[in-house]
Amino acid sequence: FFCKQKTAYEISLGLVGSEMCIRDSNYTVLFENGSSLVKCRVALMLGYYSDNLFAQKNEYFLRSIDFLFKGLALEKKDKALSLQCADTLKTIIGDENLVARLEPHINNFFPNFCAMSLQMELPKFYEILMTIIAQYGNAIDKSIIKLQEALVTHVDLEYKALKAKGLKNNMTINQCWNVIRSICECDLFYPDYLDGIEASLLPMFNYLMDPTNIEFDDDMIQVITTLIKKRGSISDNMGKLFPYLPKFFEKYKGVFGSLLQAINSYIVYGKDIFSTKSEWIEVIMQMSFVSIFNTRPHIEVNNTEGALLLQILLQTLGNGALDSRIPGIIQQIVKRLNSSPMADYLARELFNAILCCICNNPKLSLSYLHEQGQTEMFLNGILKAAEGYKITYDIKTLVIGLGNILCHGASFPEVSPFFTKIIETIIGILLKQAAEESANKKPEDQRKMSSGDDSSDSDLFPDEEEKKPRKAEKTQTLAKEKEKSKEKEKKEMEDSKEGNEGEDEGEDEENEEDEEEGIMKTPTEDVKMTIEMLECKIKKIDE
Repeated sequence: FFCKQKTAYEISLGLVGSEMCIRDSNYTVLFENGSSLVKCRVALMLGYYSDNLFAQKNEYFLRSIDFLFKGLALEKKDKALSLQCADTLKTIIGDENLVARLEPHINNFFPNFCAMSLQMELPKFYEILMTIIAQYGNAIDKSIIKLQEALVTHVDLEYKALKAKGLKNNMTINQCWNVIRSICECDLFYPDYLDGIEASLLPMFNYLMDPTNIEFDDDMIQVITTLIKKRGSISDNMGKLFPYLPKFFEKYKGVFGSLLQAINSYIVYGKDIFSTKSEWIEVIMQMSFVSIFNTRPHIEVNNTEGALLLQILLQTLGNGALDSRIPGIIQQIVKRLNSSPMADYLARELFNAILCCICNNPKLSLSYLHEQGQTEMFLNGILKAAEGYKITYDIKTLVIGLGNILCHGASFPEVSPFFTKIIETIIGILLKQAAEESANKKPEDQRKMSSGDDSSDSDLFPDEEEKKPRKAEKTQTLAKEKEKSKEKEKKEMEDSKEGNEGEDEGEDEENEEDEEEGIMKTPTEDVKMTIEMLECKIKKIDE
């Protein structure tokens, strides 16, 4: 193991020897009859000097790649050679300077990849596949579907072999799923190969019927979420999988985890389907109720998942689709609000869920609160919680909900004493939001406003299209927070929310989306008028 440093003369001899071996049309004789040590040294030399070797002779360069593939395939017979060839291939394929030479031929390598994907256990091999997807995705043709089919077959065979031994998972299955997820997440394969990629996964989806005996269920949930987002709708295959999602929820004893994002995708991209499948709505509501009363460790974080899912459901499915269910939703939320433990951030999300009910159907929601004698509890709670609202998405819900209470609350005597406080809260929010917007306004935008050009005016709140990533990502860090102390959970959740405010899709699309959903619009130029109007109402109320 203690070797002296090679001299330039020794290196040149190695280069000449390696080049002659590859250049010779009978190089296969060396591969078949040469010693393992010689072949390993050839593979090592190719890794160090592949960018200079055969610079003018691409035929010989491709022959060297074939030599490495042959060595890589000998994992069972010659592990040392297989390891060295894998390391060299990863170096060559990952070298940005060689992309131009390899790209025209990358699809020719896929028969080798597909064949080896059925049996390889070497971790470096799967790293090579992920490098190819990342580096050459734009050049890969429908061969990517064949590769995924091979990976799925390998997972299926490996799992069945493990099951016979009483085991559930191993490193090879994890490595295959890493590549499968990389394929599904690569935008370059869409929309051309979307149907093929989805169809190749059908054998894996059969395991959804009983996920209790598998350990790669989380990988499947992530893939389902990705495919729905890439398509922008719910395909027939994805629709057939929905009834099995509660089995994952049961397996993890009332904790959503990555399932929350999958259900969110079903709601957001399958809005039309939900209007005809009331049983899907019922399934989501029941899971949400179980979640908000979950008493497992990190109780409040788990409970928050259920509250957020109810908000997503209420915000997305309007037009009376949930009217019959609003009383039941409010009943369960009020019951949880009156129990413990109760962190501030959990209370805020529960109050937000009631606000979403009020945004959905103000009269029905306020009537139910009145009948149950919970109006004062709710108004005191939400006005207190309003002081901690920092996320624009939540602020938007708060303002709309409070505005609906002002418009429809006069029929309920217990609401009237809160009118002044409600108006003051709305004014405070609008002033703060306008100040922040003004501070963030670009100098050129300010000049346009001062010159009377209001074409650059933006809405006080982010556009409706932001709801999709916002809903999908709002709780992205919930599962991670469960591993941390309760003292940090609140702060990290707020940080998680604040990190998901981006992805503005444009003002025209914003207006169209918001009109469809009935979202309140308050352009910047109208903020002062709104504040003045509310201040006049305060004076009248005081008088």
